[in-house]
Parts: sequence; structure tokens; C-alpha cells
Amino acid sequence: MVLAETAEFDPVLRPFLTALNEEQVEASLADLMRQHKETTIRDIVRTKLRVSLSATDSSHSNQEALELVTDVQTTLISSLRDLKIRPALRPIQDFGGYVATVTFNACHQLLRRKYPKRFQLKNKLRYLLTHESKFALWEIDQEFVCGLAVWRSSKRSISAVNELQGWLDQQQRFNNATVANHDRRVLIDLLSTVFETLGGPVLLDELVSLMMYQMQVKEDVSVNDEERPNQTAVTLNSAIELESQAQLKQLWAEIRELPLRHRCALLLNLRDRHGSDALELFQIARVATIRDIALLLDFQPEEFASVWNELPWNDVTIANHLGLTRQQVINLRQSARARLSRRLRK
Repeated sequence: MVLAETAEFDPVLRPFLTALNEEQVEASLADLMRQHKETTIRDIVRTKLRVSLSATDSSHSNQEALELVTDVQTTLISSLRDLKIRPALRPIQDFGGYVATVTFNACHQLLRRKYPKRFQLKNKLRYLLTHESKFALWEIDQEFVCGLAVWRSSKRSISAVNELQGWLDQQQRFNNATVANHDRRVLIDLLSTVFETLGGPVLLDELVSLMMYQMQVKEDVSVNDEERPNQTAVTLNSAIELESQAQLKQLWAEIRELPLRHRCALLLNLRDRHGSDALELFQIARVATIRDIALLLDFQPEEFASVWNELPWNDVTIANHLGLTRQQVINLRQSARARLSRRLRK
């Protein structure tokens, strides 16, 4: 690609789009992810999913969110690599906005899957807030805020949780049969009462929580969050659970073509959707022996035999093994997954 073709793109992408070899491409991708991981991706995930994103927080929701951050980065890397091959298909003029959009969409998909009834109610409320003249929905600091139309000029929202706690406890709840279908008039009356009681705008997400409480809307949960299997497995982890030996052989052949550090970052941490070691599937399917795997990862077979029972390794252990930082290991794995996803789609 010639330099002139980068004119329609955000200048921040120029080093990546004009990179001449794989080493330059990897360096450019690492810089782009580093610039946006903390300032955009993590901030959005932390806010939308209400999690800490702390590495020491072992709660299911937080671990799920940490994996989502990685998935978003993997998606971005894959999209950027496709863009480099076919830049004319989708010029990105604002990369920061593009990252935010991908992250918001990932969060929404996760929440929609986990909380379908909440999303159904939220969509109905959003419709009423934008189609009933007495109500309004607007944005403050990248958060959707709602209330009476006369409040639209307000630059701040109030906390519905604190303001309405006493009121909610004293109210007689609507008949569950009446609200089961989210009757339009019932919702309008309840919205009016909530806003009049508040006396000011409220965050849309907080309003949804309050309405779910008032209307006794509950999600159908069959297992505790801490026991729920991981549902955000990335493309490669799904691909590793392939049915045929031929497909596993194809995947193994593509992995062998990866650079050494990419292979180590990927395979030493390879997990199935339940978090267990997935590397042994290659051995079980007779695609590769433990010796084959050891040599591919630059281990002596005898040394790797003792490592085998410790797998999967965490990122810190892999980083120490490779003499890299934990973030570099994460970046290498994301790059490897993106490349494999592209190759396996062909």
C-alpha cells in the first residue's frame, strides 16, 4: 500500500498502515493497543459492567470482564490486519471512536446475553423516553440520562438509588400480571411517578434497575454467577473444540507457522471454555505428541514433561519464561489468535 492511500485514515494509524515487515506491524499494533487499553477499552468495560478490572478480584463478573477486554483487543487486531490488506473497504478516520464503538458493542452483547429481560425492558423504556413528548433521553459525559422533557438542559444527573430507596419501600407494587407484558400505559404512569418523585434527571441504567425492582422483573438464572461456565471464549478457544481430527491438524499446521514467542504465549496458556488446559487435545486426537509440542515451544522433551502437569500457565509465568512483560505476552497471544482466525477462515 502506498502512502497516499492512508490520507483518509486517522493519522494515528499511519505507522501501522505503512509498516513494511511483520516486526514493524507487531510493534505498531502493540503501540495502538497500549494507547487505548487503559484510556478507552478498560474505562468503558469498567463503567458498563460495573466491575473493578483488578487482577486480584476473582469474582466471576470481574474475570469475565477481564476476558472481554482481551476479546475486544483481539477483535481490533484482527480488524486492523484485515484493514491493512484491504484498506479501501473501510477507512477509519477516528480510531479512538472506532475502539469505543467496538468496546460498547462487546459490552452490550455480553449484557444482552446475560440479562435478556433487562434488555427487553430497557428497549421499551428507551422507546417511551424518545417518543412520549413529556419525557426525554439525552447524554451527559458519555452516559445516557433521562427524565422529564423540561429537564433536558440539565448537565448533571442525580442518583436514583439513594433518592428513591425510601419511596420504593413504601409503594404498593403494581400487580405482577399487569406489568408482565410491560403495558404501555402502566410504564408511562410509573415513569411519571418516578420522575416527579426524583425531581431531576437520572441515569438510564439506574432507571431500568428501579423499574425492574418495582415491576418484579427477574432474570431466569439457573446457576450462581460464580459457578457459571465462561461464555466469552474467544474464537481460538472455540476452534480448539473442533469435531474432526482433520480440522485439528489444520489448526496445528497453522500454529507451527507462528513465530516462537507467539506460539509460547498462545499454547502455554491455551484453555477450553471452562478454563481447563486445552493443549492436551492435540495429543488426545493424535495430532501431536508431547514431544512434538515441547520441540515446537523450544523445550527439551524431558523438561517439558514436568511442565505438562502445570499447564495452563498464567501470563506472569509465561512472561518470566520468555523474559517479557505480562502485557507483551497478552499482545503476542492476541496477535496469534487474530492470525489463526484469519487463516482458518480461508
